[in-house]
Amino acid sequence: MAAWGRLAPNTRGAVWMLLASLFLSAMAATLKSAAQLMTVWEMLLLRSLIALALLFPALASSRFAAVRTRRPLGHLVRALLGACGFSLFFLTVRHIDLTLTITLGFTRNLFVVVLAALFLGEVIRLRRTTATLVGFLGVIVCMQPTADAFDPWVLGGIGSALVAAFVTVAIKQLTRTEAPLTIVFYTYVYMAAAALVPATLTWHTPSPFGLFLVLLVALFSILGQTCMVHGLRAGEATAVMPFEYTRILYAFAFGYILFGELPSASTWAGGTIIIASTGYIAYRSRKTGAAA
Repeated sequence: MAAWGRLAPNTRGAVWMLLASLFLSAMAATLKSAAQLMTVWEMLLLRSLIALALLFPALASSRFAAVRTRRPLGHLVRALLGACGFSLFFLTVRHIDLTLTITLGFTRNLFVVVLAALFLGEVIRLRRTTATLVGFLGVIVCMQPTADAFDPWVLGGIGSALVAAFVTVAIKQLTRTEAPLTIVFYTYVYMAAAALVPATLTWHTPSPFGLFLVLLVALFSILGQTCMVHGLRAGEATAVMPFEYTRILYAFAFGYILFGELPSASTWAGGTIIIASTGYIAYRSRKTGAAA
């Protein structure tokens, strides 16, 4: 602990982000395995119920103050968007390789720029506009839009990233009046409610191994998000956030070891363009904010 404390804040933040990327990539790999054993509705319902169980101690310690909300409709919209995005990610990672799925997920940052200009009134200047357009060029490279190479499920990954961008905007608006625990609580309540009927209609009792995978998905998700929060708290965002892109390398390792996947050259080329553009957008946003 003493040696850890002597490290520079940005170094500690970078270590936390590397751990966050590892856990989130492990979550995606576990989800890919679970997708072969159960339907998306079963996964969505079980994941939501487990998350609510894990949240119960925090709710109880606050005497369930987080249950009170002034914006039930806003929570419903955010939860439905989240359910849609998770479902698209679940189906995409089932059909295309893990590295490409994770790479396409980073296009969320490109969509956020567009949505922030449309719905949050943010001014997007020339440099960020150019970087965003370059990022979408990287998406086209990943898609391989030729008759013999194009996989329609790539559109599912892009759709998942687009919905994730909408979720980001929805959360941004909710945080103006709602506590983080309230947002998380109602997200899983509404997700469970949305998945209940279709999950019941298509229900097949998961095997013990399937339930174990669901538990791992929830555990890796919690560990990943916790490490990310610690990383952002320990160091400067512009210094530690680039380490999030190691998720692509972790995804490549998991994909190769667990599923025998080898990403195509177009995935690496398009991913490099996407990383460069989104990294530059983050750098410009932080630099502009610091100047202001």
